[in-house]
Amino acid sequence: MNFLSHFYLLQNNTNPYLVLGMVLPDMVKNHRKSWNLHPQKHERELNADPVMSAIRLGWDLHLETDRRFHSSVFFHHHTSQLRKQIIRVLPDRPYRPFFLAHIALELLLDSLLIIHERVDTGQFYSRLSDCREDEIVRFLEINGIGDAHSFTPWLHEFIRGEYLFSYRDPEGLAYALDRTGRLVWQTPVSTKAREELADLLQRYQSNIENEYLPIFEEITSYLRLL
Repeated sequence: MNFLSHFYLLQNNTNPYLVLGMVLPDMVKNHRKSWNLHPQKHERELNADPVMSAIRLGWDLHLETDRRFHSSVFFHHHTSQLRKQIIRVLPDRPYRPFFLAHIALELLLDSLLIIHERVDTGQFYSRLSDCREDEIVRFLEINGIGDAHSFTPWLHEFIRGEYLFSYRDPEGLAYALDRTGRLVWQTPVSTKAREELADLLQRYQSNIENEYLPIFEEITSYLRLL
């Protein structure tokens, strides 16, 4: 799941550090792919502090949510369908249609939450803004990240840019899909292909508009059992 889908599951919780933890696994990889954090190895130190414990709990919820989502019938069905459509637009290497289908489905869920006003994107950014930079750095350092201070400028730019608002439009989704892909194969798609992706995503979004909420209900029920 992407940022807003994770936030949707916690949006009624006012603890900014829990929200941060819920999206931090994806954030650190977006900032530095080489960073590998294993909070479970530092539970004693993290649990001794309420802020560190909240971030760690959010981190664990993120991992459990992704496990549930990626094993769901919903995920496997729709990524299979999206892959078939994406491969018609991007049939050649280095593009990987399954990877793009995975990301596209997550972007579409975020977009639907925004369009149907089921998530407050501004509130998401506000929660992140409420987190103190020194606490974020401390969490990273406890987890063995030596260059932890490099993350906070990235996070500040992420908040300032507010690019998640662009997910309301198919062009914004296509741009985000292209940008994510570039991190993997460093090759942008053509303007024509991006326009075709935008059309594809708009059509597919209409197809799942009346059937996307149950996956969130399924995951919410699962999290209550943890």
